[in-house]
Amino acid sequence: MSYVFDTNVFCQLFDSYYRNRFPTLWRRFDELVANDGITSTREVRREIGNHRVSTLRDWASENIGMFPIPNADEAHVVNRIFRERHFQQVIERRKLQKGGLNADPFIVARAYVLEGTVVTMESNPPNGARIPNICDHFEVGCLSLEGFMEAENWTFQCQTPIIDFFKSKIRMLGFIGQALHMICFFLLIKLQRINCHPTTQLRNLKHVNFSVFA
Repeated sequence: MSYVFDTNVFCQLFDSYYRNRFPTLWRRFDELVANDGITSTREVRREIGNHRVSTLRDWASENIGMFPIPNADEAHVVNRIFRERHFQQVIERRKLQKGGLNADPFIVARAYVLEGTVVTMESNPPNGARIPNICDHFEVGCLSLEGFMEAENWTFQCQTPIIDFFKSKIRMLGFIGQALHMICFFLLIKLQRINCHPTTQLRNLKHVNFSVFA
């Protein structure tokens, strides 16, 4: 399975998931990139060039191979997308809004040719012309970032100092509970050894040697 990432997915990852805080996520991400499981297109790299986060820009420059120039097959699909008047009008308008850049049709075209799945943060409005709408029209798979993580069965356990603190306290309470249970157990054994009426047993508790529990 090949995933074709939209610009906004890279932005979301680098904006919100810091490498030193989410090492497992980034290890799995890097493995997919190394195995060509994640790809994109040159137009996405061009959009990344305007992003405010320098780590994303630097990373894209170091991994330029995953942003290839569209080939002839992809260009043919892009032409098919632009032949749809509704898509053409919206794409051109969004291109103007982005300063002459719009990777949307190239993302869908690459996924179409690779028989892969687009990953984008865009919504799917009725009668819209966003990436999910174009994917639906050309029967290309489309997932959100969360959907991508679910498809890859990625699960992560949050580790923060406050959570670790409460976990340690819960474990401590568990040990205390076990100790109290053992004390009660030995106390009952001691009482059973005092062969007399229960009321007498209570009076004789003062003769029990509790040092055995120390």
